[in-house]
Amino acid sequence: MSPIKVQETELPGIGKKFAFSLSSGERLVLVVHLTGEREVFLFRPKEEEPCFQLTLTDEEAREVALILGGAAFEPTPLPQADMVLKGMVIEWITVNRGSPLVGNSIADLQIRKRTGVSVIAIKRRGEIIPNPDPSEIILEDDILLLVGTGEQMLRFRQIFG
Repeated sequence: MSPIKVQETELPGIGKKFAFSLSSGERLVLVVHLTGEREVFLFRPKEEEPCFQLTLTDEEAREVALILGGAAFEPTPLPQADMVLKGMVIEWITVNRGSPLVGNSIADLQIRKRTGVSVIAIKRRGEIIPNPDPSEIILEDDILLLVGTGEQMLRFRQIFG
């Protein structure tokens, strides 16, 4: 796999343009405006006009970046996952209203001690809290990224719903 070469161009009074070639032969061009708006253009090989164009607000672009960057979901090729995670499960769990988790810290709940599951991240109002401190209070609508075995996940659900 060859390194990706990104062409970066200043656009005075506008922002910056980033262009790179995809393995498919297509070109992807991103224009980041000083306002935070992003424009995405996709060019087919040997074509001058984009076959696709998309405009994103700053907030939309940041959410897409989290997803593309693997913060929301990071796929692992199956053979590699089997080798690395032997028996491990990674799950996103939404904390619903009335959950015994709401209003309590990770330490107070003794999640790892009681279930064997570790909270490795919390997604709160679009922001990711990686490796949360044990004193972190869990809020309604938080999304917890948990890691453990299938048996530990089952115990987590039995205890915390």
